Amino acid sequence: MCAAGELLPDIPPELIPPANLESLPLAEKNAYALTVKKFLVERKYHEWIGDAHLRFTGDNSGCPVDGILGNGTHNLIRIWYSKPVIKWMCSGRQGELPDGAMIVKEEWITNEQSRLIIDLSTYDLNTGAYKKGAPQDLVDAPLVVPMIKRKSNSYDGWYWAAMDAFTVGNPPLTDRSAFVTNPPVNPTQPDPAWYPTGPNGVQSNVVYPSNGFGQYCVNCHSMAVSEATFSDISNILGNEIVYNWLGFGNAPGGCKYLDDVGHPRTPTGMSCPNPFPRPLTNPNPKFLETFPELGPVPFQQNVSAALPGRDL
Repeated sequence: MCAAGELLPDIPPELIPPANLESLPLAEKNAYALTVKKFLVERKYHEWIGDAHLRFTGDNSGCPVDGILGNGTHNLIRIWYSKPVIKWMCSGRQGELPDGAMIVKEEWITNEQSRLIIDLSTYDLNTGAYKKGAPQDLVDAPLVVPMIKRKSNSYDGWYWAAMDAFTVGNPPLTDRSAFVTNPPVNPTQPDPAWYPTGPNGVQSNVVYPSNGFGQYCVNCHSMAVSEATFSDISNILGNEIVYNWLGFGNAPGGCKYLDDVGHPRTPTGMSCPNPFPRPLTNPNPKFLETFPELGPVPFQQNVSAALPGRDL
């Protein structure tokens, strides 16, 4: 396998993030993100070496329902590794990965007929029938999540993204505040459709950016021994970790949530109130009393000073 890794194609140079990506104009950031997305949607990374099987990334509970696999870290995944990453794993994960090293995680979605194999004596969980390929009760991986190395761009050095292979939007974004539609011109009052959470099922025009440096993926990946990745050669050889099934657990509370372009997506039986508060129409008098030096800020001034959209 390590010898085969030496024969893998090199990463296209246009996929290596620019050294100053986060400071580039939005149009250039979008152009780079769309270049990455095109590579992923065309499954060009299937020329690399990937995991032997679909697999889990942690303990799970519950059952597959409404396209969501239990309550685990991810859905079923399969990861693909570029040439530098294969070489790095074959050397025992020693040293640093070079700029342009790339890892692609496919997240597979299950439907209501999906099957899991659970050893009830040990509660071990594995993919059972999935190990021979992708059966008809799996939907082709709609979410493709790359990591691309550019050390100088952030502390962890990785460009993170979550690209929906079957929808358009996010990328591209049309505004620094992460609109996916044309942003409003000189608005005079807030619009619920601007809330990234899409309150009450309203289609949102603003999303959490799905790509860039310093994304929330770091929250978990920072715990890796090195290079912010859990990549291990055992997953390629078919000796992946067997995780635990934690029982049926509590049925998930109903929640409305959004896809990557801000469209409401409400699985069967899932509905819950928006957990985020609505912006106040007028400043809180007690706040102004506590901080009199601030004074009220007109809505138009708030809009002109809108912060860049960030991930969760």
